[in-house]
Amino acid sequence: MRSRRGDAPDAGTRRRGDAETDGTTDVPASRNPRVSASPRPRVSSIRRLARNSLLPTATSLLNKVLDMGFAVAMLRMLQAEGVGQYTVAVVLAGYFDILVTFGLPTLITREVARTPGEAARYLGSSLALRYALWALCLPLVAVLLGPGADVLGVNAQVALAVWLLVAAMLPGILAGCLSALFMAHERMDVPALVAVATTLLKVALGLGALLGGYGFVGLAAVAVLANLATAALLLGLCWVLLGWPGAQLDLTLGRRLLGPAFPLMVSSLLNSLFFRLDALLLNPLAGPLAVGYYSSAYKVIDGLLVVSSSFTLALFPVLSRLAHGPSERLRDAYWLGLKTLLLVSVPMAMGVTLLAEPLMELFAGPSYLPHAALALQVLVWFLPLSFANGLTQYVLIALDRQRVLTLSFALATAFNVAANLYLIPRYSYLGAAIATILSEVVLLGPFWLALLRHLPGIPLLRLGWRPLLASAAMVAPVLAVREVHWLLAIPVGALVYAAAVLVLRTLDQAELALLEPLVGRRVVASVRRMKQ
Repeated sequence: MRSRRGDAPDAGTRRRGDAETDGTTDVPASRNPRVSASPRPRVSSIRRLARNSLLPTATSLLNKVLDMGFAVAMLRMLQAEGVGQYTVAVVLAGYFDILVTFGLPTLITREVARTPGEAARYLGSSLALRYALWALCLPLVAVLLGPGADVLGVNAQVALAVWLLVAAMLPGILAGCLSALFMAHERMDVPALVAVATTLLKVALGLGALLGGYGFVGLAAVAVLANLATAALLLGLCWVLLGWPGAQLDLTLGRRLLGPAFPLMVSSLLNSLFFRLDALLLNPLAGPLAVGYYSSAYKVIDGLLVVSSSFTLALFPVLSRLAHGPSERLRDAYWLGLKTLLLVSVPMAMGVTLLAEPLMELFAGPSYLPHAALALQVLVWFLPLSFANGLTQYVLIALDRQRVLTLSFALATAFNVAANLYLIPRYSYLGAAIATILSEVVLLGPFWLALLRHLPGIPLLRLGWRPLLASAAMVAPVLAVREVHWLLAIPVGALVYAAAVLVLRTLDQAELALLEPLVGRRVVASVRRMKQ
């Protein structure tokens, strides 16, 4: 669940992107009576949100392409046993990383977005807390890799790889806190571009390690070097672009951060379990072949999740500021954000469903068909729910309701376990896919109830029926064009969907006014003429 960019702040709380000439002209009243017609955000803020969403999305997709290309080489050079051992090391280190992160970067982003002048105190206190947590985790790592090694099936090489990955967390802690600082100042372009540079470095060094015969232990050592480079680069860019805020240690603030950060850490841990349990349970309940079909389908979905995470993280600093103002402003921002995500995710799910077989043949090869395509056709429908849950989660964080997340993820994880245990023995990988969708529904329940206590009057069904109906209009044209060539079906489906969205009047006048700085006055004027 889930880097962007914006304008660098001045020494105070003002951002350079907020030009005086932008004005605050009111938007036309929305047709939706439940959503207020609040003043239009500054044009620069809307453009900043667009940049903060689009560039990270593009860079995240680039990173995934690079990672997939590297994975092709890694799978062949390490072979199945080496890949399995490295996966064990990465998973173990990943759980330690969640404990060390402790939800603190999210708090830095939220609090510094609200009070930029407190950046030094939050940065220094968060760094001290995370390094202390890293030290406290070392005995646990030693126990698991020592007396617990036989139980976990960890050999000496895996243990060495885990220790190297734990060491890589030291520069990673600094890099994570600095990234959160950039996000608070809506400079998400910086961490996004640094991530691309880091991925290129990891791919180059990783290939060198594999070709040199260092195996997965060499890959773990590469993680240390890559994190050192990332931290150094972010530190230099912070100095140049934001001005180094300093790092003031405030023990009182540090202790105060532990309270709100703890539920974020637990939620992250539960979230990790929430998304990995199906694959873990598939192996003993349905066999490794089912895991392969399901995992290959999930890799396609994983790339699509970048859209939601990039947009939501770009919107988070705005939500954090609006959370302490009139509730109507936050409600309007959430309404438009959720509508945008549903307008993207529903046709995405429909398109993937219709083109699942050629997609999986291109991605994984004909040997995976038809099973991986069937898994993808079911699994992809968790996307709209996941997009909605991701945005709602960050609104609750902006409202200081972190504890709701912990309880919600605990409930959803328990349901996920029960659903997988019941469905996998009966329906194999399709059962795991169904359990994933149902678990997202269960997660949305408490999220939505908590949200309505603060932002009443948001009709979820009213938001979703138009994108669903417009997506249904794609089915016949896409199926017809798919017979000629499936790639031609993608633009045809997009055009049919866009036309259906216009016919259904999905966007009202107020929302079109907000979109004007993003797509241009002529485009919005054309859309308005088509709606008349």
